[in-house]
Amino acid sequence: MAIAISASLGGWLRSALGAKLKSSFPSMPAGTLVANLASGYFIGLSIGFWADSPLLFPRWHLAIITSFCIGLAIFSIASAGSASLNQKERFISAIGAISLHVVGVLAMAALGTLTFQWISDI
Repeated sequence: MAIAISASLGGWLRSALGAKLKSSFPSMPAGTLVANLASGYFIGLSIGFWADSPLLFPRWHLAIITSFCIGLAIFSIASAGSASLNQKERFISAIGAISLHVVGVLAMAALGTLTFQWISDI
Protein backbone atom coordinates (compact mmCIF):
# COMPACT_ATOMS: atom_id res chain seq x y z
CA MET A 1 0.00 0.00 0.00
CA ALA A 2 2.85 2.39 0.86
CA ILE A 3 4.37 1.79 -2.58
CA ALA A 4 1.13 2.65 -4.38
CA ILE A 5 0.57 5.77 -2.28
CA SER A 6 4.12 7.03 -2.68
CA ALA A 7 4.09 6.42 -6.46
CA SER A 8 0.84 8.37 -6.71
CA LEU A 9 2.25 11.24 -4.65
CA GLY A 10 5.37 11.37 -6.81
CA GLY A 11 3.30 11.38 -10.00
CA TRP A 12 0.97 14.09 -8.72
CA LEU A 13 3.91 16.25 -7.67
CA ARG A 14 5.55 15.86 -11.09
CA SER A 15 2.30 16.75 -12.79
CA ALA A 16 1.84 19.82 -10.59
CA LEU A 17 5.40 20.97 -11.28
CA GLY A 18 4.84 20.52 -15.01
CA ALA A 19 1.65 22.54 -14.95
CA LYS A 20 3.12 25.28 -12.78
CA LEU A 21 6.34 25.75 -14.75
CA LYS A 22 4.96 25.23 -18.27
CA SER A 23 3.92 28.85 -18.69
CA SER A 24 7.25 30.12 -17.35
CA PHE A 25 9.34 28.12 -19.84
CA PRO A 26 7.12 27.26 -22.82
CA SER A 27 10.00 26.08 -25.04
CA MET A 28 11.46 23.72 -22.42
CA PRO A 29 9.70 21.25 -20.13
CA ALA A 30 11.07 22.87 -16.95
CA GLY A 31 8.66 20.96 -14.72
CA THR A 32 10.12 17.68 -15.93
CA LEU A 33 13.66 18.92 -15.32
CA VAL A 34 12.83 20.17 -11.81
CA ALA A 35 11.05 16.91 -11.01
CA ASN A 36 14.00 14.83 -12.22
CA LEU A 37 16.51 16.94 -10.27
CA ALA A 38 14.40 16.82 -7.10
CA SER A 39 14.06 13.07 -7.48
CA GLY A 40 17.82 12.70 -7.80
CA TYR A 41 18.29 14.71 -4.62
CA PHE A 42 15.71 12.64 -2.71
CA ILE A 43 17.36 9.44 -3.93
CA GLY A 44 20.72 10.70 -2.70
CA LEU A 45 19.27 11.55 0.71
CA SER A 46 17.59 8.15 0.86
CA ILE A 47 20.75 6.29 -0.09
CA GLY A 48 22.66 8.13 2.62
CA PHE A 49 19.98 7.43 5.21
CA TRP A 50 19.62 3.73 4.48
CA ALA A 51 23.36 3.19 4.17
CA ASP A 52 23.58 4.56 7.71
CA SER A 53 20.53 2.67 9.04
CA PRO A 54 19.83 -0.33 6.76
CA LEU A 55 17.46 -2.11 9.13
CA LEU A 56 15.34 0.93 9.91
CA PHE A 57 12.06 0.85 7.97
CA PRO A 58 13.25 -1.31 5.02
CA ARG A 59 9.86 -1.12 3.30
CA TRP A 60 9.98 2.67 3.34
CA HIS A 61 13.27 2.48 1.45
CA LEU A 62 11.46 0.64 -1.30
CA ALA A 63 8.50 3.00 -1.16
CA ILE A 64 10.58 6.17 -1.31
CA ILE A 65 13.20 5.23 -3.89
CA THR A 66 11.27 2.86 -6.09
CA SER A 67 7.87 4.48 -5.96
CA PHE A 68 7.93 8.14 -4.96
CA CYS A 69 11.13 9.08 -6.77
CA ILE A 70 10.33 7.06 -9.87
CA GLY A 71 6.81 8.50 -9.91
CA LEU A 72 8.35 11.95 -9.60
CA ALA A 73 11.11 11.51 -12.18
CA ILE A 74 9.72 10.20 -15.38
CA PHE A 75 12.63 10.10 -17.79
CA SER A 76 10.31 8.96 -20.55
CA ILE A 77 8.83 12.48 -20.51
CA ALA A 78 12.33 13.94 -20.96
CA SER A 79 12.98 11.41 -23.73
CA ALA A 80 9.77 12.42 -25.47
CA GLY A 81 10.83 16.05 -25.33
CA SER A 82 14.18 15.15 -26.82
CA ALA A 83 12.53 13.08 -29.56
CA SER A 84 10.34 16.06 -30.38
CA LEU A 85 13.45 18.24 -30.72
CA ASN A 86 15.02 15.61 -32.99
CA GLN A 87 11.95 15.66 -35.24
CA LYS A 88 12.36 19.42 -35.55
CA GLU A 89 16.03 18.80 -36.44
CA ARG A 90 17.19 20.60 -33.31
CA PHE A 91 19.79 17.92 -32.57
CA ILE A 92 22.10 20.03 -30.40
CA SER A 93 19.15 21.12 -28.26
CA ALA A 94 18.05 17.49 -27.90
CA ILE A 95 21.51 16.36 -26.81
CA GLY A 96 21.74 19.30 -24.43
CA ALA A 97 18.35 18.58 -22.88
CA ILE A 98 19.06 14.90 -22.26
CA SER A 99 22.54 15.72 -20.95
CA LEU A 100 21.09 18.30 -18.58
CA HIS A 101 18.65 15.74 -17.20
CA VAL A 102 21.13 12.88 -16.81
CA VAL A 103 24.11 14.87 -15.51
CA GLY A 104 21.81 16.97 -13.34
CA VAL A 105 20.20 13.95 -11.70
CA LEU A 106 23.58 12.34 -11.02
CA ALA A 107 24.87 15.59 -9.51
CA MET A 108 21.75 16.00 -7.38
CA ALA A 109 21.99 12.41 -6.13
CA ALA A 110 25.58 13.07 -5.08
CA LEU A 111 24.50 16.33 -3.43
CA GLY A 112 21.71 14.49 -1.58
CA THR A 113 24.17 11.91 -0.26
CA LEU A 114 26.61 14.64 0.79
CA THR A 115 23.77 16.56 2.47
CA PHE A 116 22.86 13.50 4.51
CA GLN A 117 26.50 13.00 5.51
CA TRP A 118 26.80 16.66 6.49
CA ILE A 119 23.58 16.53 8.57
CA SER A 120 24.62 13.31 10.30
CA ASP A 121 28.00 14.83 11.20
CA ILE A 122 26.42 17.80 12.98
